[in-house]
Amino acid sequence: MRFPVIVFLAACLAPSLSFAASHGKKPKIDHKDLVDGYALAIATSVFAEKNCPDLKANMVALLNMRMNAQIQDTEEPYVDAQLAKHKSMYTNGLAEVGRAKWCEDADNLFGASGAVVRGLVMRR
Repeated sequence: MRFPVIVFLAACLAPSLSFAASHGKKPKIDHKDLVDGYALAIATSVFAEKNCPDLKANMVALLNMRMNAQIQDTEEPYVDAQLAKHKSMYTNGLAEVGRAKWCEDADNLFGASGAVVRGLVMRR
């Protein structure tokens, strides 16, 4: 799989978002989903910063995400475990498609006009 994060986000969010939109309701997202999304955002942006010479993590966006999701310090061990899982996934993806393609995908998906999350990573 080239960039598994899309599959993860779509599987978590698409069903509730499409149902809510079609019924004029605000989607309900569990706190665990917010914590998972936050861990995924950190893993993505930090991995991109370390492996892509033109990209850096947007720490303001990450802090805002943490505050909006109301992540507690007691949830850090879970977040750390998720970070390790995502780092392994990204390391495999980088080896599979190559650094240039992985970094291009990260920018397209999470950069200024990102298709998944805008502004998670920025150009240096």
